Amino acid sequence: MFSTFQIGAALGVAIVGGVFFSLLSNSHELAAYCQAFSVALGCNVALLMLGGLLSLLLSGIANRTGVEESCCGRFCSHISMEQGARARAP
Repeated sequence: MFSTFQIGAALGVAIVGGVFFSLLSNSHELAAYCQAFSVALGCNVALLMLGGLLSLLLSGIANRTGVEESCCGRFCSHISMEQGARARAP
């Protein structure tokens, strides 16, 4: 799970950095840095919104198909306590 986050972060830095430096090219003026920064920041915001929309879409699809949330596939103590409490109930 953590390697997925690391790969995503590395790709994000590489892609947005590539956008920034391609817009900056060989210019060393303040206006060029401001323009490149604003476009790179816009890319970050757009990608963040895309990720949020995809997570909402995918959670809606999972709920319609009956897939239960399982804390990323790991054993969770609160899930086992709820199941144990239901098993002990008369």
